[in-house]
Parts: sequence; C-alpha cells; structure tokens
Amino acid sequence: MNDCSAVLLEVIVLDAQDAAAAAAAGADRLELVSDMAQGGLTPAAEIVQAVVRACSIPVMVMARPHARSFVYDEADMAQVREAIAVARDAGAAGIVFGALTDEGDIHTERLEQVLHWADGLPVTFHRAFDACRDPWQAFDVLGAYRGPVAQLLTSGAAPTADDGAALLRRMVACSRRGEGVEPLVGSGVTVANLPTLHAVIGARQYHVGSAARIGGRFDAGIDAARIAALRSAL
Repeated sequence: MNDCSAVLLEVIVLDAQDAAAAAAAGADRLELVSDMAQGGLTPAAEIVQAVVRACSIPVMVMARPHARSFVYDEADMAQVREAIAVARDAGAAGIVFGALTDEGDIHTERLEQVLHWADGLPVTFHRAFDACRDPWQAFDVLGAYRGPVAQLLTSGAAPTADDGAALLRRMVACSRRGEGVEPLVGSGVTVANLPTLHAVIGARQYHVGSAARIGGRFDAGIDAARIAALRSAL
C-alpha cells in the first residue's frame, strides 16, 4: 500500500455547509457540483462564491451544462465558458469538464476550448471518459494534454471502480511513467472497499460522493465520521 500521506481524498460538495464540514473532517480537495443524482451539474454562481469563501482547501468546480449526454453544441459551450469565468473570478482551484464526439471519442476541440478559457487553471476530465467507445485510445488522447488536464476522474470504464480495477491499475502505472493523465479513482468508492481498491490500484487520488454522506444518501448532509474513516482507510 502507498504512503497514505501522499494519497489525496476528494469529496463532492453541494454548498458552503458541505464544504466546511468536509474540509474539517479531513478532505484534501472538493468537487463542487449541483444535482448529484444526475452525476453533477454546474453549480450556481453564488454557491461557487460561498464555497470558495467557506474553506481553504482547493475547490474544483463542475462545468457541465446538462445531463442528457456528454456531447455539447455551441450554446452548451457558451454556458461552460460562463461557468469557467465564475469559477476563476471566485478563486476556485480548477474546473471539472469532459466532452465526447457523437462517435464516443474525446472531443479534443471542446477540450482545447476549455483549456483556453481556463487560462492555466487545472482541469479534471470527468467521467465522460467512462462512456468512451475505446477507453485505452481515449486515455492515450488525453495524455497529450497532461499538465493542463491535471487528473482524470474515472471508474476504469466500468460502472464502479471495483469493476474497473484492472484498467485503473494499468492507467495508474502509465501515468507514473509520465505516459498519461493521472487517474482520480471514483464511483462506488466506500469505507469498506477503499483499502482493497488502494492495494490493487495504487492510485494517489480517490473521489467520493454519497460515501461521504449520512446514510450514504445523495440527499443527506456530510458525515464527518465517514470522511475520517475514508481518510484512515488509506
């Protein structure tokens, strides 16, 4: 198992109350979204501002205009650009974004637009990756953006990280050789399975949503004890 001091725990939050609670409980970084039940959408500007003010740890802001698909037209991208401007102005640490073509490949043109608008802010490419038609090819494509794309939120192209563990382990090994974007392991990560996942995958970043909430429910508040347990599990 890796040195736990080098392992980062990212927690999804919905508002300033969540953010303060997660930070106090030991989260290292936050992903700010609205509508967790739909996989996370762009939060309102006033929420972004309040969350960044509420805590001192990094806040990554979701820029996802709808949950219909990961294919975006120009009107959608205008909303993404506005979300990025809001995040930058608020002092957020980075942006969370992902886009695919109609064929299910990484939409490099959309990604390059976002990197341009982010203007140096780190970008997490989110789980749009897990809907790609060829995950290994997509991982190779994203490798060309290593650096500006700081991490790849993924379950290993499977419903959960448990299911995708073999591919995640392979991607982690590649990223450590400088050959791809570093995976941020998410989906189905819990206190119960995190020690085993970490032993198998060896990632340096893990991402949790409902596992950090009371009763494991999307609609419940942050559970400090769960976050502390997740932290201790690494």
